[in-house]
Amino acid sequence: MSSMSAVASAGQETKSMVGGGRGGGGREGGMANGGTSLADALSLIAANQYDTEAWTKLLAAIQHLSVDDAREHYEAFLKVFPTAGLQWMLYAKHEVRGGEPLRAEAIYERALPNVLHMDLWLSYLEYVEASVPAAAAAAVAGGDGEGAANEESSKAAAAAAAATAREKVVEAYEFAVEHMGFHIAASAIWTKYIAFLKATPAMDAGQVARRNEAVRKAYHRAIVSPSLGIEALWQGYSTFENALNVQLAAAILNQHARSYMAARSALAGMRNAMSGIATSGLPLPPSTSPKAINLVAAYRRWVAFECENPLSLDEAMLQRRVAFAYNQALLDLYYYSELWFEAHVYFRNAGDEGLATAFLQRGTLAQPGNQLLAYAYAAHCQSLGTEAAHAAARDCYEALLKATDAPLAYIQYMRFAWRCLSERAARQIFKRARASPSCTYHVYIAAALSEFHFTKDLGIAVRIFEAGMEKYGTEPEYVLAYLDHLTHLNDESAARSVFERSLAAIPSAKAKQVWGAYVQFESMRGDVGAVNALLARRAAAAAAAADTVTDAELDVHEPDSLLEQAARFRFMDLYPLSAAQTSVVAANEAAKAAASKAAASRSRTRSRAGRTANPELALERSKPKPLTGTMAPFSPAGADTSKMPVWLQELTLLLPLPTNFTAPLVNVPFLVKTLTGLDAVPKAGPNAAVIPGRSASGASAGAAAVVAAAKKRKRAAGTVGAPAVESATHSDVFRARQLKKLKK
Repeated sequence: MSSMSAVASAGQETKSMVGGGRGGGGREGGMANGGTSLADALSLIAANQYDTEAWTKLLAAIQHLSVDDAREHYEAFLKVFPTAGLQWMLYAKHEVRGGEPLRAEAIYERALPNVLHMDLWLSYLEYVEASVPAAAAAAVAGGDGEGAANEESSKAAAAAAAATAREKVVEAYEFAVEHMGFHIAASAIWTKYIAFLKATPAMDAGQVARRNEAVRKAYHRAIVSPSLGIEALWQGYSTFENALNVQLAAAILNQHARSYMAARSALAGMRNAMSGIATSGLPLPPSTSPKAINLVAAYRRWVAFECENPLSLDEAMLQRRVAFAYNQALLDLYYYSELWFEAHVYFRNAGDEGLATAFLQRGTLAQPGNQLLAYAYAAHCQSLGTEAAHAAARDCYEALLKATDAPLAYIQYMRFAWRCLSERAARQIFKRARASPSCTYHVYIAAALSEFHFTKDLGIAVRIFEAGMEKYGTEPEYVLAYLDHLTHLNDESAARSVFERSLAAIPSAKAKQVWGAYVQFESMRGDVGAVNALLARRAAAAAAAADTVTDAELDVHEPDSLLEQAARFRFMDLYPLSAAQTSVVAANEAAKAAASKAAASRSRTRSRAGRTANPELALERSKPKPLTGTMAPFSPAGADTSKMPVWLQELTLLLPLPTNFTAPLVNVPFLVKTLTGLDAVPKAGPNAAVIPGRSASGASAGAAAVVAAAKKRKRAAGTVGAPAVESATHSDVFRARQLKKLKK
């Protein structure tokens, strides 16, 4: 960092000027004032290291301590909250008050590249402006004390030192603009920078011209970036140009007015996109609370806004703005794996391998024990295909194993070694894994299958499985994996031997899966007698068995999502994410999917509105049309008349279709009850009409039955059944007319 190295060279000379001893009070006085609250805060922090209220009390208490006593508390805080910019600033200022400018510069150097906090950067600029010129003046004064040749040489030395000091301050401002120029509050830096440039001494016309040109260029860069004070910057630029030359000012301002208006317009969209970002400034662990979910969604909206390129920037500048948005998001979402991975995916798809690699690497450093980020980074390094990238992947796995002794880490490391290192390296990793106290049967399965697939040596794989049987022979999952391997090798005798050995060793309550696999195996390879015998054995053992087996499965998610990566790097029932991490990531992915669905719905609505803007097209589409795809030809065979008497079936064939019937409705239940209640079917009379193509014994018999039933009802008039008939036909005009004709 060039600007920081420039400041460091002047740090020791500044020590006596900016500190004045151990600022903030001595050890005894500080502990007397804040000892109680400090102890209380420490006890709360010991119970919960993310207790922000307790940390706030601790930082307030240590302001009364000497910097030597406070330093360990600052370091402890920043280890938990490494992106807390305000606390980095307090730490640096405490060192300055304590007379330790070199330590203050080291703090700025540690924080500034990645902690893009405006207050921190402004305090850094203030420190540089105060310390560098003072150090230069002190150096000149020291030279005079040794005896200057004359007054002129002394003035020349002072002027040269001042010019050098100003150049270093300009370097610091350029460093700040490079990293913070896209901040929504960047106008604060630009205002200070321009004021500093305007104050540059000028002894002749040439120096005045160079100063004005430097101020003009600074204004040109400031007014094209959306920031909250952009109107004041434009007004200041207008005043500056008019003060130099009123006649040329209008033409110069018109040249830059369009860029300024575009930036001001983009500022409105930027403020809207950032409206939901409200945090405490401290990076907290992932959570499924509504506040945490909304914060992630708000940062994603801002990143999406920058990706839309509202300023119509070139590709390089666009990538810088998107990178800045991701870095700002990671100040608060430092412990959210999905944000690190999303940034990596974006720049990988954009073709920027440098930033893609940097975000994943920073993510692994931010979360040393995060297996998923480590595997993703190692896989990315492997895809680069260079020796340096493979070395970086190896270093990543080694760092992961120092942070966590997880079996899955050994398995993924072995797979990497088989692909990119050597057979010897992979076997050495397996040896380390076997010696680990956290080793599980998964490691043996992975090692055996890797040997089988990479070396094609059947004997080595079987020996590894047999070695694992000595330790994990009572684990059904291990036994089933071994049996699956033997089954694929078609080694029936060895498979039966493993079945029998494992069933003898595994408790009956855990042997259900093995029994099922054994039965399936014999069903495919054994005879009927062997299968029946095995079923009898299983039935005898099933009385004491308990069904306690559960399978945890990951859902399938969209490509390049963090949960998809979790499914990629799992092995059997080992997952790179804990249950708590999975719930947080799943909740954020669900919120992201809901937002995408809502955006797609709005897009479809606008698309439909555009398509129906033509009134003639809208009218044509509004006309009803038959659903020809669901039509089927009419077939009388579709009706089920098989349970009707023959004569009734023939009658139904004489009736018209229901769509042609417009007369009053018939009381169908009463009609069916009457017809089916007849004791016998009367024979056809001599005058019975015969339907062409039909026999008299069929068609006429049915009609005669209807007439006979009517006559029977006529004879029964006045009896008990009469009211029922009359009540049935009381409101039926059509039937009333038919009965009237029959009475005649």
